[in-house]
This record gives sequence, C-alpha cells and structure tokens, in this order.
Amino acid sequence: MKKFVFVMAIALFALQGMAQERPERKDRAKGKERRAVLMEMTPEQRAILQTKRLTLVLDLSKNQQSQLLTFNTQQAEEREAYKASRKTEGEKPVSSDDYFERMNRKLDMDIALQQKMKEILNEEQYALWRSQKKTKSQRQRGLVSKRRSKR
Repeated sequence: MKKFVFVMAIALFALQGMAQERPERKDRAKGKERRAVLMEMTPEQRAILQTKRLTLVLDLSKNQQSQLLTFNTQQAEEREAYKASRKTEGEKPVSSDDYFERMNRKLDMDIALQQKMKEILNEEQYALWRSQKKTKSQRQRGLVSKRRSKR
C-alpha cells in the first residue's frame, strides 16, 4: 500500500510539471500570429505605429512627429528592400564575410537612428528614449537566454 501511494505521488508531480509547460506554447503561438500580421503590414503602416508609440512615451510635438515619421518610413522601406534582396538570394550558407556585412549594416543603421533621434528629440526625451531602448534590449536578452536554457 505504501509503495502504491509513493508511486501515485511521483506520478502526480510528473504530470504537474508537464502541465506547466503548456501556457508557454500558447504564448509562442500568439507571438507567431502577431509576427505574421506585422509581416503583412506595409512599411508605411509600421512607421506610423512606431511613431505613435514613441509619441505616447516621449510626448512629441507635431514637428517632431512629422520628422520622426519621415525617418521611420525611410528606415522601414530600406529594411523591406533589404529583406526582398535577401529572399531573392535564396538559402545559402552564411559565410564570415556575409555575417560581417550584415552586422556592419545593422550597426550603421543603429548609428544613423541614434544620430537622427539626437537631432529630433530634446535632451530629456533623448535620455528617456535611450533608457527605454536599453531596458528593451536587456529584456530581449533575458528572454533569449531563458529560451536557450529550456532546450
């Protein structure tokens, strides 16, 4: 009888551990749906949403909004053109030169974004934007490391 109770207790703990993984899978499915919807949006639509999000957070003036919308639209169109060129190249192995080119391009875009934001925003808004960008980066790194540790 004691062995039976012991086996049942172990079985319950095992089932409970497996049941706790399921909500994460639902979250992943929602994330995939959200990414699919974002991929269908035009660059202009993405730029408008990004500008409005920053307007809410940074309390941008109309002039700042228009400058930022122009810049975001330009960046989104460049990103879209780059993605299209990558798709036409097809699936090929990534060489160290390709990786260097991608990372160099990404860093150039990040530098351009930072310089443009410095031009558009005042000092207080720029400091808030930088702190939020840093927080977002840390949160994303945490999520990636969490996913890797679960593998």
